[in-house]
Amino acid sequence: MTSRATCLLHSGGIDSTAALTRFLARRSRVVLLFVNYGQVSAPAELVHSRKVAEAFGIQPPVTLEVPGIGEMMRCSGLISGLPAREQTYEHNVANEHFPGRNLMLLALAAMYAASISARRVAIGIVGKVGARGYPDTTPGFASRADELLGQSAGIELLAPFIGWDKAQVVRYLRRSGVDLDLTYSCNLSASAPCGSCASCVERDLALGTGHAGSTGRRK
Repeated sequence: MTSRATCLLHSGGIDSTAALTRFLARRSRVVLLFVNYGQVSAPAELVHSRKVAEAFGIQPPVTLEVPGIGEMMRCSGLISGLPAREQTYEHNVANEHFPGRNLMLLALAAMYAASISARRVAIGIVGKVGARGYPDTTPGFASRADELLGQSAGIELLAPFIGWDKAQVVRYLRRSGVDLDLTYSCNLSASAPCGSCASCVERDLALGTGHAGSTGRRK
């Protein structure tokens, strides 16, 4: 493995698949990393990450198992799989909150990258989702994370879609000819998308098939 490789966190979702598309279009060497930290959607995410890798003709993702995180964070719907009591977008966003998740993922990716002599890690975070944003998907977060990874591991952070919104990312994938059915974007189901979690609603908004008040199951 050479230092020119980029280790990309890949969940099988829209954003990380867009990042993969961007890097491959620029002829970058990419190593996919899938992290199972106990999220209920991990089985489906891994299946779709592998499907994306196969469709792009690259090696399947390296899977990193992180036991113990799930037990500690069962307060988050990402781990418990339990929907918010009130099935609204705002309540599900709060229910699915996982403090420090992107920071954890980046630290793990940097450790793995260092182990294979790669010098870059990448994450497909977008700066805006619908009408709202998340504190760990902002340009400021990415800048500070880049500085920390550089100081602690000599790793550079790449976030090619920081400042974009998910609708822009979807348009980019469509222009690039990527089959969006290869991707998976549900926080609360390990099989078929639930259609009501925050991630499902955000996907439907970006695809133009839903709205922020939507709570129905996706067909």
